[in-house]
Amino acid sequence: MTSPNEVEFSFQLWPHGWSTARLWIDRTVTEFTLTHVFNDPFESLLQSSNRLASGESWATIEWSDEPGSYVWQFLTMATEQHLLSVELAEYSQELPLHKPSDLINRTSFVVARDFWLHLVYSESRKIADSFSYRDYRLARDDTFPRRLFEEFQANLKKQRNKTVT
Repeated sequence: MTSPNEVEFSFQLWPHGWSTARLWIDRTVTEFTLTHVFNDPFESLLQSSNRLASGESWATIEWSDEPGSYVWQFLTMATEQHLLSVELAEYSQELPLHKPSDLINRTSFVVARDFWLHLVYSESRKIADSFSYRDYRLARDDTFPRRLFEEFQANLKKQRNKTVT
């Protein structure tokens, strides 16, 4: 079984409505090519992370490819509440059209909640900082979800303050 801190994650926001995410579990990488046609994958990542950072016990990420989709489900483990059980399902059809019979692959792993949020925050901060460059921002239609990012930052700060006290 994977150690709860032996997971890596990266997210690249490309111009013209595409993104790439990579997940490493036990040194095995899974790459996701994501379209922004059906939903904004970066916003979905931030929304789910924000739920977890605000203390919710579960969250979902929904990403689309052309064709196909990915659904991540995060659930706080009942016995060890600092850990998240993660189910990642890959479907051959786009959201919301996929059916259970469209399932291609399923991956499960456990990650420490704080560590996962750290990984997502690091990638989000990188993208937020990149938006300060005019050409980067304009090539991405100036679509950074700043309000959601700031809410995520505030929830992380609250969570860290709870841990310290």
